[in-house]
Amino acid sequence: MNPIIPVIIVLAILIFLNNIPKVGYLLSNVFLGVLFLFAIPNIDEKLGSYYSIMLLFIFIFSFIKLTSAPKDTSEAEVSGFKFKDITFSLAALVIGVLIYFAMRSLQGSTEQSILGVPELLAVAGVTGYLMPSLIGALGFIENRFFFGLFAIIFTFLIPNPIIAGIIASVLFGLFHVAAFGLAVGSIIFAILIMFIWILFFLTPFGEEPTSTSHYLWNSDIATGKVLSIAKEGLS
Repeated sequence: MNPIIPVIIVLAILIFLNNIPKVGYLLSNVFLGVLFLFAIPNIDEKLGSYYSIMLLFIFIFSFIKLTSAPKDTSEAEVSGFKFKDITFSLAALVIGVLIYFAMRSLQGSTEQSILGVPELLAVAGVTGYLMPSLIGALGFIENRFFFGLFAIIFTFLIPNPIIAGIIASVLFGLFHVAAFGLAVGSIIFAILIMFIWILFFLTPFGEEPTSTSHYLWNSDIATGKVLSIAKEGLS
């Protein structure tokens, strides 16, 4: 069984849910919560605790958005071009894929890991088939948590998007050092990536392209591990 199929299906569902007017962000977070329930038995207990806290906060962020007259997340205008519904989703997907390939290029420039990815505790059978998509979904949870953190810092503490973005990016880098044992020398890469994601988050396309790129990154790394272990099992 090819784990790439559920990776594509889960991403398509997340994009579809996220673009439902007004309640899409909440619905997609509910779906992320369901995916997390399947993922948590197969990741490190400490990581499970981290992601549980993040998930709790993104649900809080969801209800804040619902009560603050949220804009239609499936519409954007860039240089006079309007993107709405399917064109918005396609454009966001393309941007996300381009960011993902830029991340791969950055990874190719160093031997150290530029981002941590949860290790798999179980990869056999159906679990192994689904794990890349479940690990990918954790990328959405991370991004939404740190974007929410950025919004809090910017709104209530430091009304400067650059400084607030740097602070949120540093916290993201520290998280990857603490949670994944990322080499301290690699923290600059994690900080740089999150800062770039925040810059994209501030564009009319918002969060979707950045979380898509993180989803693809996590899924890619997890798929490689699953296929490698499966190949060893056959040899």
